[in-house]
Formats: sequence, C-alpha cells, structure tokens
Amino acid sequence: MPVDINAIDFSGTDIGQEAPAGPDFSGTGLEDVDFSGTELEQELPERSALRAAGDLGASFGVGANMLLETAGNLYGLASGDMENWATMQGESGREFWQDLKSERLVAKEQARQARIDQANGEWSKAGVAFWDTVSDPDLLTSFLFEQVPMMLPIAGVGRVGAAGAKALGGGAKAAARVGAGAGMGTAAAMQGSDAGSQAYDQLMALPDELWKEHPAYQALLADKVDPEVAKHTVAMELSRDAAIVSGLVSLGTMALLPGGAYIESRLGGGKAAANATGSFWKRLGKNTVGEALQEGAEEAAGAASANYFTRLVNPAQSVTEGTGQSFGLGAAMGGPISAVGTTAEAGIERLTNRRQPESDDDVAIDLDPAAEPDGQRHVILNPSHSSLCRAGCAARARPAPAGRRWLGRAVGDPGGEAREREQRAAGAAQAHGGA
Repeated sequence: MPVDINAIDFSGTDIGQEAPAGPDFSGTGLEDVDFSGTELEQELPERSALRAAGDLGASFGVGANMLLETAGNLYGLASGDMENWATMQGESGREFWQDLKSERLVAKEQARQARIDQANGEWSKAGVAFWDTVSDPDLLTSFLFEQVPMMLPIAGVGRVGAAGAKALGGGAKAAARVGAGAGMGTAAAMQGSDAGSQAYDQLMALPDELWKEHPAYQALLADKVDPEVAKHTVAMELSRDAAIVSGLVSLGTMALLPGGAYIESRLGGGKAAANATGSFWKRLGKNTVGEALQEGAEEAAGAASANYFTRLVNPAQSVTEGTGQSFGLGAAMGGPISAVGTTAEAGIERLTNRRQPESDDDVAIDLDPAAEPDGQRHVILNPSHSSLCRAGCAARARPAPAGRRWLGRAVGDPGGEAREREQRAAGAAQAHGGA
C-alpha cells in the first residue's frame, strides 16, 4: 500500500540530522584522499596465529626472491642481459610468495598503497608510507621480514672481508674497518642495481615516438642498427649511469649521516667507536634517526636517479615521481631495524660487563679471614685490570695487599662492592690503630 512519507516521525533517528564531522585532514596533503575500498570502511578478514606465522614465512619468501632478482639485475647491468634467469626467476618467485599472503595482509598492503597514491605531493606520500607501515604491526613485521634476506649478502661479504684482513696480518680494529667498509660497499652496489633496473624498465616501456628524438638512438639507426637493439643499447648506457649515481649517493649518505651506516657496519662486523660509546638513549636516537634518514634518502635518490635518466628520453618524466613513497618505506625499514639492533647490542654489552675475570691477576682474596673486621673472607677487584674497571681506576693500580694474593674469581661486577669493602676495612683498621 502507498506510504505517506510526510507522516513518518524521524525524530530520534540519524535521518534528517547533520552528519557528524569526520577527521580534519586540512594542511596534511590528505584532503583529497579517497579511503573507499580500504580497511577504514570495511572489516578486515580474521587471521589465526598460525596464518600470521605463515605470512611472515611468505614475506621472507618475497624477500629471498627480491634478493635473487637483485643479483640478476647486477649481472644484467654488467653483461647487458637484463632478462637473465635470476632476474626472471626472482620476479616470478616474488609473485608466487606474494600470492601466499593472507587476505588480511594483502588488504592492508593494498589499502596502504591506495592512500599513498591518493596523497597530495611527495612529502605527503612519504609520510603516509612511513606512518602506515610503522603504526601497523602486521605491515611492519611483514615488511621487515622481506628485508631480512637482503641483509645476508651485506653480512656475508663484510665478514669475508674482515676474515681476509685478519689473514693478511691485520689486527682486530683493521679487520672491523674492512668488514664495515665491505658491507657498506655491498649495500651501495645492491641499491645501484635497483635504480639501474628501474631505469631500464622505464626506458624500454617508452613508445618509439619518444626514442626517435634521442640523438644516440638516431646515430645507431643511421648505422643500420636494428631499432630494438638500438633502444636496448641506449637504455643500458643510461641505466648503468643511474646505477652508478644511486650507488654513490648510497655510499655518501652512509658516510656522512651520523648513525647512517649502523646496519651495514654491524652486519659487516664493524665495531666503530662512534656507535659503541655514549649513553644508551643517545646511541638509540642517533642510530635510529640516522638509519631512517639514510635509508629514506638512499631509496629516494635511487628513484630520482632512475627518473632523471629516463627523462633524457622522455622529457615529460618527473624526476621526483615515486621519491616520496621510496623515502617513507626506506625510513620505515632503517629506523626500526636500527632501534632493535641498538637495544640488543646494549643488552649484550650489559651482560659482557658482568663477565667473570679471565686470569689470576683480576681479584685478591683474603688468606686470613680473621684480618677482616667482620671475620669474613673478601674478594677484591684488581683496579689495574682495565676491562673490569671503571675509567680512571687503572691509575690506582697497586700490588696485592699484605696477607692477600691475586686469585681470579669474582661474581658479577664487583668493582663498586670491592672498593666499598676496602674503604670499610681501611676505616676499621684506622679506628683499631687509633685505639
């Protein structure tokens, strides 16, 4: 039957009332972002603990094939064969493992990419890429697990370099420097290969109309070179230039930014004094911020380098395209890994500082318990042993006190307790002598 809509009382309902105001994105670059189709408006699929573990395995698989693809890119840039087995297998393997991720994780990754694409300006894209990654445990852990295989060559080459330095007669410090340098060089080469590969793919995708305007391409055609071969030849030259520029920027940022080489140095076996001294919070801040900025700048420079050399054929190509997302994701990788590494390192140092003495020249033990005021046998730290002593106590080195000999067994970090006991014993002895 027909219904008189005017007779219906909508009071107390949301109909006819002003909708509540949504979040204010003014001034953030997100004013025009369309969140439709993202998890902001739809419920995400549930995921069991077992499926979450499976996602980490799939992410590691993605990273392992990214590593294989990187190796193929390095070979391709050197040989000219960009469609080699490693590159092709790495690409297909990456897609295979990506398909094994859960619906929940894939939905989050797609939503993050949608927000990045909708953000206004490269700085806004960088912010969205960074924050969406580090603020979501699922995205962050998946992203970091993808990076783990990429660290293996850095560690492997660095450790081999350090071992080689030792084999040639270098000391521990020299070996650490060589290992750190080898790790940094490996990381720069891998970064360069990514930029070179990106440049090659972009160049080869350009239409023939744009290539016809390039002088080097025209010269090759004038020499009766096949058009596809000419295109490949010029693209390889430009891609190698992009790789070299990106690699040099990577080395420069690692060398110049404080804490910027923390990951590469540590993976390579380096123990630079700059990263091993200072308070924990100072080191944590320097390494976390330094690596976040370095990785972000490195990734952004790689994208800019690829775009610049593509622009030499396609004048419409923007040099900054993709740099925001690259910076944000790079920072989201470098910062958390450095934070975890610095924290773990501090814990190891704390345990190391509580180690047992290594020789009979470390502590003294009373031969006569009755010599102590409390009648107990005391263990006293030898202040001449610098590895167990706080700064400055080496200047108070002395032979074993009368009635004692340096023995070599102590528990924990006895420095403070030992000095306190010595002072108490000395005070008691003075009181006894005065009496």
